[in-house]
Amino acid sequence: MKQPLLMITGDISDTRYMTDDFFKKATRTDNKKVVYIEAANHIETYWMETRVCWARS
Repeated sequence: MKQPLLMITGDISDTRYMTDDFFKKATRTDNKKVVYIEAANHIETYWMETRVCWARS
């Protein structure tokens, strides 16, 4: 992968391990970042404004 990679997950998400695993395996780019949304589970990263309002700016 030659393009930038941005991954977003809740820090208490049941699926966080998948994000962490994939992020470690993404070795073809140096331009990568993972963002952990504090106190959010998987579903809350999609719809809870208090969890994702930072993304609007």
